[in-house]
Amino acid sequence: MKDKKPIYIIDLVLVVGTLVSLFFIIFSPIGGTSSLNSFITGRAIIPTLESPKEGYVSSDSILFSFKDGHTLLIDDNPDFRNPQKFTLEDNLYLTLEPGNYYWMVKGIRESEMRKFTIESRVELKMKETDEGYEVVNVGNVKLNVDVYEKDEFLERIILNIEEIENLENISEIKIIGGQSD
Repeated sequence: MKDKKPIYIIDLVLVVGTLVSLFFIIFSPIGGTSSLNSFITGRAIIPTLESPKEGYVSSDSILFSFKDGHTLLIDDNPDFRNPQKFTLEDNLYLTLEPGNYYWMVKGIRESEMRKFTIESRVELKMKETDEGYEVVNVGNVKLNVDVYEKDEFLERIILNIEEIENLENISEIKIIGGQSD
C-alpha cells in the first residue's frame, strides 16, 4: 500500500501543473488574443476596424485598414444584401463611385459595421497644345462640358472619368463643366 502513494503524488503534481499552465495561457494578456486562446476557449477574436473611421467623408481613394480579419465587405446597403467581397490579409486602397457605403470585416467572427461617404468631385484640367487645347476630366464623376470660343457656344462634350478631349483650331477658349446625369 505504501508503494502507491508516490504515484498519486506525481499524478497530482502533473494535473495541477497542467491546469495552472492552461490558466495562464487562457487568461494572460499575451495568450488572451492568441489563436491558441481562441481554440482552447472557443471564444473567437472580433476583427478590429482601423480606417476609415465611422462617418468618414472623401472624394478620393479610401484606405481600408483592419486587424484579425480576412474578408472585407463593402455595400451601399447596411443589411449587406449584395456586398463586394475582398479576401486579403493586408490593407487595401479602393476607388469607389460617389455615394454612401457601409463596411465590415469577417474573420472567425464579424466586426462592427461602419459607414463612410464618397463625395462627387467635379474637376477639369486644361492644357494648351500646338493644335488648340486638351481638356481632361480629373474628377470622379462624368461631366457635361460646354465649349465656347470667345462668347460663342461651339459644342457640348461629355467626358467620362479620366477622359481626354482635344479641342483644335480654337483661339480663345472658355469651358463650363458640370456633373452629368
